[in-house]
Amino acid sequence: MSLVARLVGLILFSFSFVLHADNLSVEQVQKFIGLSGLGKSIESMPEQFRQQARLQALLDEDKLTAELVQSAIENALNETSGYAIAETYLLERSDADQLNETIAFMESNVGGRIVAAENAAQNPDAQTEMQAYAMELAQTPPSDKRQQLIRDFLVVTDAENAAIDMLKTMMFVTADFMSEYKPEAGEVLQSSLETEWQKMEPMVRAQMGQYMQIASYYSYKDITDADLEQYITFLGSDAGKVYSEASLDIYQAYVNEIVRKMLANVIEASEQS
Repeated sequence: MSLVARLVGLILFSFSFVLHADNLSVEQVQKFIGLSGLGKSIESMPEQFRQQARLQALLDEDKLTAELVQSAIENALNETSGYAIAETYLLERSDADQLNETIAFMESNVGGRIVAAENAAQNPDAQTEMQAYAMELAQTPPSDKRQQLIRDFLVVTDAENAAIDMLKTMMFVTADFMSEYKPEAGEVLQSSLETEWQKMEPMVRAQMGQYMQIASYYSYKDITDADLEQYITFLGSDAGKVYSEASLDIYQAYVNEIVRKMLANVIEASEQS
């Protein structure tokens, strides 16, 4: 469950990612990153990468020393700026009106309450609090109205599939690295991971569905039905729909950059040894 929980943090609390056009400034993009919660997600990426990178598979396939691999990863993390990747991505997109609409929503009274709730749900004690809240829900089920709103919320965000995609991306990161460093070994590792993923995916989906539901109830527990309904309506709009595409694209770009720099660092270290 903790594996799922950490990855969900990248998607659950960053629902309003949108796009950018030529007339937007860096300042506007930075404002959006701060308001949307994307900034906090970016800050969590390095530690999540450290925790989930499958170092043992890499070591087994290539016989690299642990010190070399760990040094390559740390150097790659230190050299990679999630903020710069997010800014570049947003600045290269072409829908300025969407970004402006999202900023306007987040600065509205309803949006402000939503942003505050999502930020609060990322506090260090959130996991413990969420477990306690789940027990409360079991004893005192939410109203039919709230249950329907949460179902609508999960449908419009497609958060479950997005989080699973992120989990799979992290799981396969060493295969991506090996495919570049040693193609034959990368092919073997890719096949092995595909087999493992097929076995674990049904269990992951079952856990993810349950977790996303509880996390959604917890995150918006202090948000009224009326406010949540407005938020869902916004998320279903043209401006709101792009959040999943942007979040996944930024995450994938971050992982790709880490893999590229890991490869460069390992090759450089190998040549010097």
